[in-house]
Amino acid sequence: MKHRISCLIALFLALVLPMAAQDTGGVDHIQPNRIIVLNNTTLTLNGPPGPASVLQVTGGNSTGTLQAGSGLQFTSGDGAPVVGPFHAGAGGLIQLSGGSGGLSCNFPGCAIPGGTGGDIMLTAGKGGDRQEGGDGQAGTGGWITLQPGPPGFGFGGAFGGIALAPMGGLVGVGTDSPTNTLEVAAGGTTLADSWTVRSSRRFKTNIQPLIGAVQKIAQLQGVSYERKSDGKREIGVIAEDVDLIVPEIVSRDPKTNEVQGLDYARLTALLVEAVKSQQVEIQQLKTRVDQLMQRQ
Repeated sequence: MKHRISCLIALFLALVLPMAAQDTGGVDHIQPNRIIVLNNTTLTLNGPPGPASVLQVTGGNSTGTLQAGSGLQFTSGDGAPVVGPFHAGAGGLIQLSGGSGGLSCNFPGCAIPGGTGGDIMLTAGKGGDRQEGGDGQAGTGGWITLQPGPPGFGFGGAFGGIALAPMGGLVGVGTDSPTNTLEVAAGGTTLADSWTVRSSRRFKTNIQPLIGAVQKIAQLQGVSYERKSDGKREIGVIAEDVDLIVPEIVSRDPKTNEVQGLDYARLTALLVEAVKSQQVEIQQLKTRVDQLMQRQ
């Protein structure tokens, strides 16, 4: 009898719990304030099937004064140490994978494409609002930090890295619709200690010396201007003007073919050859002056 009752309870839970999850609008919740520890086990959290369902794991809210909300931490397993002739194990991988797009139709005459793959979005917490009637200020939004792993203690080892591998896709900073391999939003700025551009001979073919560098430099015009986005005063050249003289260093929008910008660093090649040409002329003039001085 007890066994039958247990089976009925298990069957009831198996039927009711999925229905309860559907009643929440297709969102499966893992309740906060619980600690789940799995040793030597791969934990897989799969979002429920569509339509528009979400797997949501949420940390608990703070309940005391001046306390932060409880955190949500995912930590993979440590690698095994060296045992005998075997190498030490690598730390476990944490992988976030968006769902694959739905299949396209499979009958003639249907041109409906397959679905777009699911995005992966990391959203930091919103700063607290400033409440009316108080003298406080709104809170600052949280940061998203990607930090490579440090090397182990002792000799050797190196810091890990952060790799953006779009596999033919595009990376945008400040824009969600980049059109270049790496695109920073207009009006944005970047700061770096160095920027290396591939320039090895092994990457090039049909190498030819630049001709007429002095004449090309003479046609370029440096200007000062103010940016429309923020009014910042800058100096430079106009890409459309440069396109008429040195189109090799001008970039265009891949969709509209409109001139966008230019690679200022590559102007160095023109400047090098222009200085060399002028130096030859200076040396020729100097030799001519010396000859005239000797005749007097």
